[in-house]
Amino acid sequence: MDNDNQNIEFKRFISREYYSKDLALEYLSKSCANVSEAMQLVFEGKHPDAWRSAYMLAFYFNSQPKSVKPYIHDIIDYVKIAKPDGLQRELLRMIMFAGFNEDYAGKVVDLCFSLWEPVKKQASVRMIALKILVQYSDYYPELKPELLVITEHDGFQNRHGAKHSKDLIRNKLIRDCKKLKLNINY
Repeated sequence: MDNDNQNIEFKRFISREYYSKDLALEYLSKSCANVSEAMQLVFEGKHPDAWRSAYMLAFYFNSQPKSVKPYIHDIIDYVKIAKPDGLQRELLRMIMFAGFNEDYAGKVVDLCFSLWEPVKKQASVRMIALKILVQYSDYYPELKPELLVITEHDGFQNRHGAKHSKDLIRNKLIRDCKKLKLNINY
């Protein structure tokens, strides 16, 4: 099967008329070329195929985290320009599933801080950025007190689910800071 046919096949699995998460995930697991084709749809950025492909890939990478490694630098670079916010969210989930790697840690931390800051950014994008920052703070504990500071005033008025999740994360950070004897004023 040539690349165009593969791309058409994967597009069929993610199309509204034929949507099948199970078939799409099965298709992705068959070969690296299929994953590459799905990633190409993401990077083309055509809505809604890019978001749907990213959504499926995030599920796939959750169970196969090593599969994201060849794309991680491109994903990190693309998050900054990806539209809409839902596509950014799925790209961040891919980064989260890839786990910590010192080779790109600085870029990921900078990216996540830049996505956390705008309070008008979709709450789910901000929360996944925060979760990645917390994940990385396990490797860089000096981040923990800073994360407490930036999450003190979050802009989540009327977003009770996001506020609750953020509060749970803050409580974990406070416990971690106390356990590590990091200087916090809480």
